[in-house]
Amino acid sequence: MFGRLRRSARDPYSDPVGRESREKGWCVDCRTSVDDEFFMVHDSVWAKARMKDLGGFLCIGCLEKRLSRRLRPADFTDCPMNKPDFTYLDGRPVPKSRRLRSRLGF
Repeated sequence: MFGRLRRSARDPYSDPVGRESREKGWCVDCRTSVDDEFFMVHDSVWAKARMKDLGGFLCIGCLEKRLSRRLRPADFTDCPMNKPDFTYLDGRPVPKSRRLRSRLGF
């Protein structure tokens, strides 16, 4: 009844596994865990990476690959998730990879 979802031949970034990526916390490109790389960039940056309508996560490396440049602090929003002292509700600090901390500027 429902055909298998396939990547579009014209768009190598169309992602039929965006839902699975969100559920499991994987990067949609390299399928690695993004547990220590939760961040939020401005909508314009996300759109340039061709992720606006796809959903799912990208790790820092795959986002930079799609943008063909290194992320800068100005690419990130001012949301609490991007702050160095962001914590879970129980007070535990949310882990941030060295790579993410570097791009955020701390």
